[in-house]
Amino acid sequence: MKADHLWVRWVHAVYIKSTTWKDYEPGIEQYRLKEGYHWLKPVGDKVQWYPWMLNRMIIPRHVFMCWLVAQNRLLTQDRLLKMNIIQNNCCYLCGETMECHEHLFFQCRYSRMCLELTGCWCLVDFPEKNCIEWWIHWRQQSIWYKQAVAMILASLLAHIWFARNKCRLEGCLSHPQVVVNSIKREVQLRINQYEVPCRNGRLRNWVNYISSH
Repeated sequence: MKADHLWVRWVHAVYIKSTTWKDYEPGIEQYRLKEGYHWLKPVGDKVQWYPWMLNRMIIPRHVFMCWLVAQNRLLTQDRLLKMNIIQNNCCYLCGETMECHEHLFFQCRYSRMCLELTGCWCLVDFPEKNCIEWWIHWRQQSIWYKQAVAMILASLLAHIWFARNKCRLEGCLSHPQVVVNSIKREVQLRINQYEVPCRNGRLRNWVNYISSH
């Protein structure tokens, strides 16, 4: 068996440790999954955006896309340019400057309009900066309210990306109000699916309230 095999390395780390196979005297070996997990788990700092990704209220099909946004891994124009796949880098939504994650979701004139309309609907004053970082440091006493805003933000980012791809592939750009209307329908449906009796209808009452204003 190769010395660099993962199983051999694990046995050395957990049982052999500083001794050798020749001098090792086995006792009553008790394997614990927790010890194996901590040994295999890489050591590193926790990322700040993980509470956003672990939010059960976020629509499942949006979770992976939002993870890509947080990692700056979407195939935006700036990345395609670096890969020599395209020759020009221009935002499909506004056509005013280069497309990157920060511009596409938080600085683009089109995206800002979507953000403002969404904020007017859900009564949240989104900042003129990276809304993910804002949400992470946003202090709210009601956990369900912060989770609901995170769900709305995730839906907003997803629909901005969908609008961008539709413009790129079909050459037509949806009006920002159409984007916001899609977000409203998704959020209302998700809250009706997520609501449980122990919450006393707080989420449903909240979304009905903001939808009536």
